[in-house]
Amino acid sequence: MIDETDLVTFELYDTAIAKKWFNLFQETVGTCEFNNRECFYGYASEDQAIQDITDAAYKINNFLSEEYVVIPPDLSSQDDFNKLHTVFETLNGEYGKGTQIFNDSPAEIREAIRRINFCIHRLERRRQKKSGGRIYISFDKDCYTRQPFEKDDYQHFEFEKHPKILYIHYAEVGKNLIDLYLDGLPLDYPGVKNSHYYSAESDVVFKGDVKNVFPEGFVEWCNDFNIDPYDKSLGIGVIPAARLINASTNIFSPDSKIVDIKVDKKV
Repeated sequence: MIDETDLVTFELYDTAIAKKWFNLFQETVGTCEFNNRECFYGYASEDQAIQDITDAAYKINNFLSEEYVVIPPDLSSQDDFNKLHTVFETLNGEYGKGTQIFNDSPAEIREAIRRINFCIHRLERRRQKKSGGRIYISFDKDCYTRQPFEKDDYQHFEFEKHPKILYIHYAEVGKNLIDLYLDGLPLDYPGVKNSHYYSAESDVVFKGDVKNVFPEGFVEWCNDFNIDPYDKSLGIGVIPAARLINASTNIFSPDSKIVDIKVDKKV
């Protein structure tokens, strides 16, 4: 239930990975809060994202007593996004292996560090015309857990993304091969991370066309490096978990909230 009035219903797929994801989802709902701000951030404006990055940088710099995070006057180029993402990685560290700064920071500063990364990706999505009509089911990152994909799970990766399908969300700290291609980064970029873990998080787009996961030119780019992008063990596609059965309005806002979850039965 969203905003006390909007019912969104999904039917779980009958696959092993969907069932494992769903069980982790149920566990996480019982122990973690939803990050509703992130859940509905696809409905926020570009100006809001820039303002949120600026506010996060101010909090971090004030905490560190130095201008560690520098926001360019016109935050719009991919080079600007890449530089800020590098700053995020330097402050955050890897999943489960936070930097000393990150580990010693209060919750408000940890959230500000994550906010920079999150908002950069949302600005990139807008530049790629991939925003709006989307819910990202997000949890408190200080609370949620993730699990590694098992060998058989990789067979469920797909290379097309459909509307009204709930997909298991990326659960790494870094950039995958598609990000490297889109962002103009080298193959030996130190923060490259394809999908080899899953969490309880997921996302769904309510309407639109079926889209190839690989952007134009990506397959050729992979071929230049003798990479088979269709090798599912690489973890660069998407994994469906459920299909949308009903959504009463789909009219949400940045202030919307997930207020209740009902499950017919445990898988």
